[in-house]
Amino acid sequence: MMMIGRSLLLLLGGDGGALMVVLVALLMCSRMVILPTHADSCQDGLTQDYFNNITTLRVGTFNTEWLFDGVNERESNRWFNDSVGATEHLMNITRVIGELNVDVLALIEVEDCTILGRLTDALGPEWGGYLRQGKDTATGQDVALITNSTVITPATAAERVDNRIDYPIPGSVCGYSGSADTTVSKHLYTTFRIADRNITVIVVHFIAFPTVSTRCAQREAQATVIRDLANSFRQQNHSLIIMGDFNDFENEALDIADNEPTSMVMNILKDINNDGNEDMINVISLLPKEDRYTSYYDANSNGRDDGDQERSAIDHILVSLDIYQYVVDVKVFQELYKAAVISDHWPVVVDFDFTPPLCCFNPSSAAVHTPSLLLIVAFASIVVFFTGSYHL
Repeated sequence: MMMIGRSLLLLLGGDGGALMVVLVALLMCSRMVILPTHADSCQDGLTQDYFNNITTLRVGTFNTEWLFDGVNERESNRWFNDSVGATEHLMNITRVIGELNVDVLALIEVEDCTILGRLTDALGPEWGGYLRQGKDTATGQDVALITNSTVITPATAAERVDNRIDYPIPGSVCGYSGSADTTVSKHLYTTFRIADRNITVIVVHFIAFPTVSTRCAQREAQATVIRDLANSFRQQNHSLIIMGDFNDFENEALDIADNEPTSMVMNILKDINNDGNEDMINVISLLPKEDRYTSYYDANSNGRDDGDQERSAIDHILVSLDIYQYVVDVKVFQELYKAAVISDHWPVVVDFDFTPPLCCFNPSSAAVHTPSLLLIVAFASIVVFFTGSYHL
């Protein structure tokens, strides 16, 4: 870049002002316009109007269980007065992520941009981290998103909303009789562009304890905030992925322990426009029942994994119907470590293959096919130009 600048300066007769104008114009034409970063957010390598020319994508969610630095932590923190343990945990999380071969990964229970930066540095220069500071003052935890920038990069900044909802919501089934309101203290959203498709990803960490009536009612309100956010993008014809730690159970494909939700969280999030029809599908439903668990809870506090009854599925990936058809595989990485050795959750991933069928052209999916058709036409034009003829 320095050599280019010197060469331009010579060509412009040493006019530094003219050089600055040319460099700014070059930057604007490059489409690599870096968005401003906020003091309370990190947006590594973010570009506007970035189209990802890919056909396959692996997306995942992973509750890291207190990814903090262990410095000046509160007593409730896993790494209170234990920066050495926190550093070892960071390395273990790095190793696990390396095993996932994932392109986009939601991270739950992250301290801040500093620890996120240490993680992406450990993963390698191709990794970017995105976090928008939340409002969980009780734990200091946040959610984040990391991407392999050699594969995919967000088109928009990671953002959040502060909408508040009264609870219990109308029709609540939680049995809570009080009155309060809530927001979603830990969440973010961003949009990716794949070919001509906009996919908005929303990462959430809802309030804990699935069956406690107060928490149940609050979680229903949190789900309503996220549903309204998702619907705003649905109305713009965006595809949707909602993922993270829901702290609640799937309502149709029950998990390995047959846990049933006492809330309407899944009903709310699956029906984005609230018309009584499901718009989202939980990909964990594609797994056999024996594989449907993502977390471990030592219910009897004996320090041992006592099997299925201490396992549940509370980490979920919901995808909109229009991209559900491209799902080719789902996996929970339970084999990477024993329960609670690294985290009390296991990563969940889903694989998409957006490759269009070779047999036929479907006008309704022209957005997927158009780039390929343009390449074919361009190639044929080059052949005709140089040969002066063509042969069938």
